[in-house]
Amino acid sequence: MVAQPYDLVVERDGIFKKIQVKHSFTSRVRLRKRDHKSPDGKQYYREGDFDYLCACKFPHVYVVPWGKLKAKTQLTFSAYPEYCYDLNDPQTYEYRPTI
Repeated sequence: MVAQPYDLVVERDGIFKKIQVKHSFTSRVRLRKRDHKSPDGKQYYREGDFDYLCACKFPHVYVVPWGKLKAKTQLTFSAYPEYCYDLNDPQTYEYRPTI
């Protein structure tokens, strides 16, 4: 079985999207995947690997489309306030993310 470069597949209104999930305790998350063929065992994601990045730094979750990533090597949380969802805010559970 070949490892996929995404963690989840979601469907909304008949359209499927690939989601990559990352978490961090710091102000950023590196965007690398395992690749047994590369010298260091890791490789950066490429276009088409996933449609959305779901990055978690509790209590916040960021849902960022691939095309909106400013850098393809890391995500700095402070650069994406418009894609941030606060899990402590009740309104987060009333409004669906815009996809």
